[in-house]
Amino acid sequence: MRSTLGSRLPSVADGAAGDEYLVRPARLLDYRSWRATRMANERRLAPAFGSPDRLWSALNTRSAWLERFGPVPGLSRRGRSLTYVVVARDPRGHERIVGEVGIRGVDPVTASGEISVWATDLPDAVMPWATASLVAAAFASEHRLDRVVAPVARNNPGPCRMFEAVGMERRAVRRSLREYDGAPRDHDIWVIENTPATRAALHDLAADSAPGACSGD
Repeated sequence: MRSTLGSRLPSVADGAAGDEYLVRPARLLDYRSWRATRMANERRLAPAFGSPDRLWSALNTRSAWLERFGPVPGLSRRGRSLTYVVVARDPRGHERIVGEVGIRGVDPVTASGEISVWATDLPDAVMPWATASLVAAAFASEHRLDRVVAPVARNNPGPCRMFEAVGMERRAVRRSLREYDGAPRDHDIWVIENTPATRAALHDLAADSAPGACSGD
């Protein structure tokens, strides 16, 4: 399996459904699937991606889709964004959006970018594979980043094991950094540096589609 973005992950962990998983750029026709997935997973996603001032449905309209994904090609060409959808493809070839992985807010001075991910309830290997593929691409592109950071609300432990699995380290805590579940929350700052060892580990994870074990603290 190729480790570049757009490669496939055979769904070994989800053999009953027989799905394959892809990481690829969003397409205009993805909107309905993207909205349906996000609406069906409001309870899971709204604490991190919602707003106390707006209904969840209002944050997932066609206009919101275009606002999010419309500028992506231009930003990508300038090295300011890498934003992709995670897609499940069933044995009949039908695709549905099951998540996103993206690096935005790239600072050209420090060559750093901030990663953001979300997903439905997927086989354990999928999101570490997708995240490793994304970060590997960011570290190897012509607009190579020196590091990727991930602020995670301290009362949102879900992403932590996945970030550990791809080699990120918890480096700092920012007090009341952003809202989570409607209130300002402390956030842990996870970091991964662009080194030869890191690139090799990410390449292996993306190629093997099997995240290594990680332990809590």
